[in-house]
Amino acid sequence: MTSLAFWSFLVEKSILPDATFIQPAPHILFVHGEEKREWLKRRVEKLSKLPAFAATEYSEDYDTIQKWSGLLCNGRPRSGGEVIAASRHPDGTEVNYGLLTRHLVQSFGELGGDVQLLSTVTALRQQADKRWLVAVHKADLTDSNQVVRARFVFAGGGGGSLSLLQMAGIPEVQGYGGMPVSGKFLVCQKLDVVEQNLNKVYGPAAVSAPPMSVPHIDFRSLYGKDVIFFGPFAGFSPMLFKVSGTPLDWLATINWHNVLPMAKMAMSNLPLVKYLIKEIFASKGAQLEALREFYPAAKPEDWTMVWAGQRIQIVNPKGELQFGTEVLSSKDGTLVGLLGASPGASVSPQIALEVINKFDKGANSAFQWHLALSKWIPCYGRDVNKEPGLYDQIMSKARKVLLAGNTAGYRSSRVNTAHLFDLIDLDHDGTLTMKEVSKYLLGQGMAKEQIQALVNALDTDKSGTISRQEFDEGFGKVVSSLLPKSD
Repeated sequence: MTSLAFWSFLVEKSILPDATFIQPAPHILFVHGEEKREWLKRRVEKLSKLPAFAATEYSEDYDTIQKWSGLLCNGRPRSGGEVIAASRHPDGTEVNYGLLTRHLVQSFGELGGDVQLLSTVTALRQQADKRWLVAVHKADLTDSNQVVRARFVFAGGGGGSLSLLQMAGIPEVQGYGGMPVSGKFLVCQKLDVVEQNLNKVYGPAAVSAPPMSVPHIDFRSLYGKDVIFFGPFAGFSPMLFKVSGTPLDWLATINWHNVLPMAKMAMSNLPLVKYLIKEIFASKGAQLEALREFYPAAKPEDWTMVWAGQRIQIVNPKGELQFGTEVLSSKDGTLVGLLGASPGASVSPQIALEVINKFDKGANSAFQWHLALSKWIPCYGRDVNKEPGLYDQIMSKARKVLLAGNTAGYRSSRVNTAHLFDLIDLDHDGTLTMKEVSKYLLGQGMAKEQIQALVNALDTDKSGTISRQEFDEGFGKVVSSLLPKSD
């Protein structure tokens, strides 16, 4: 709810240009088998008493579940088979976190913020006045070094956060370690399959499986291309980041403070280790069978495996493996780091609030922060399940600002593509010129060579301009070609 409230505020104030990053995607929890059916029924009965879950629907009816998500019943017998059940919450959403991030960074710069890319922190030292000296190496053509002096430092470097906190030398990070875990997903781009499931469908985690492994079929809309993902499947890579660095980066985080907790974690989590090993070496046939638990009619030729990302799970000083996100701060409140699994779009504003509240802002500043945040986010410091009407207030605003009207996101990839065409078509003549495409995409950070290649691919009749039909038919194919592939 914090996310929806915050994003509604940003769109209303035009800090975000629009809400095309979000669209409706009901959340479904699907089970089969008598034991799990009873579990889901009891779960819905309890949760539906809370305002945030009051709209939850429950059904054991084949036709109803098929209406909610055709994939779940495609290839599954109507009668005589295993009992099935599902719950559905209509207020779920799908967020293009990449697009949202681009919008936020762009707005940050327009409001006076300084965004520096291709930068690596090489040293972090605190001075006597409690301010921090941050040494930064620029990996651009200048190949230069600079030092930034800061009152507050936030270490939000994903897999590199642990290294940054260790670099700072704060005692609070001693004993913490990190365990790299990769995530892989099956992806389907066939429109006739995708259109059978415009939801996010979850299932209960397997026995001994970590919470992050909850299987789900995930509808996504990626820059005008609708796809569905299924997973996650665990993988292993001794890296801190998905596409950069070396295994030495992770090994460098292991020291005499955390080597014993790391060893204890491995010994006390043997079922988990066994599960991860089984996942890592799972055959394509086993992965297909896991998919068919949700979508019985799945065809192997419709799905491709992609390497989604890398996360560093927390190992705390007690030797316990933690699966969530932890906000760690220095005693004086001048340095705050975000450890563990990167928060998803749905909880990122809430985690950001936790980070802000860890900083030592002083009583007066803290009061001003709380006052401002309570205006931006109506549920800030409040419980939507304990205050009657608060959930409905926030959802009503979100539906109006984010999910309907001129600023809203769009469910259909065709509508998304049409909206993008209209944005680029500056003279509104129904065609796109190289100049118009270049002006828009250069502003999005695309290189001239890439823009030229895109125009060449879209201009199928080689007329020098791109018609709406050419754009509609070609844009999705171009986006599809950019999706990473994995064997």
